[in-house]
Amino acid sequence: MNHSFDLPVLMPDAGDCTACAERLRSRLGVVDGIAAAELDQAGRRLTVTYDPAVVPLSVLEDHARESGLALQQQFRHATLRLEGLDCPECAGAVEHGVTHIPGVLSASVSFAAGSLYVEYDAGTTDLSRVAEAVGRNRVPGGRPGRLVQRGGRACRGDGLPGRGEGDRGRLRSLPA
Repeated sequence: MNHSFDLPVLMPDAGDCTACAERLRSRLGVVDGIAAAELDQAGRRLTVTYDPAVVPLSVLEDHARESGLALQQQFRHATLRLEGLDCPECAGAVEHGVTHIPGVLSASVSFAAGSLYVEYDAGTTDLSRVAEAVGRNRVPGGRPGRLVQRGGRACRGDGLPGRGEGDRGRLRSLPA
C-alpha cells in the first residue's frame, strides 16, 4: 500500500526557480519505491507517493535532502547589476551573448532595472565567463558593458570574494 508525503522544496540558492524544483521532482521520480513525485503549481511543495515496504520514510527524506543539495551545487542562480546600458537593444545584445555561453541555462536582462539574471550549470561555466561575455558587448560610444557591485558578494571567478572597485568583467551580486 502506497503512502504520500508532502515536503517543501527548499533550495535557498534557487529561490523560486521552477526548473530546479522540476529537476528535484525528476530525480526523486526514478528512485525505487517511489510511485510518483508531483509538484504543486507554484513549484514550492512536492508530493511524493511511495511504498514504505521498499523505501522507508527516513530514507526518502534523506534522498530528497541529498538530491536538493546536489542540485544546489550543480545549478547556480545570480542577479547581477549591469552598468553602461544605454538602450534596450544593448540589453538584448548582452542577453543574447550570455545565453550562448555553454552551461548557461537561462539569462534575462532588464534594461529598466539594469540587471542580469542568470541560471547556469556550475560544472560547465562560471560567472567569470558571464562577465567576459558582458564585456565583449559594446554599448553606444564603444564602451564595453560592465557588471558592478551593488552590495552582496563578488566573484573573481575563483569563488573568492572580490576586492577593489568594479573592474570591467567583475561580477557583483545584488542584495537578496
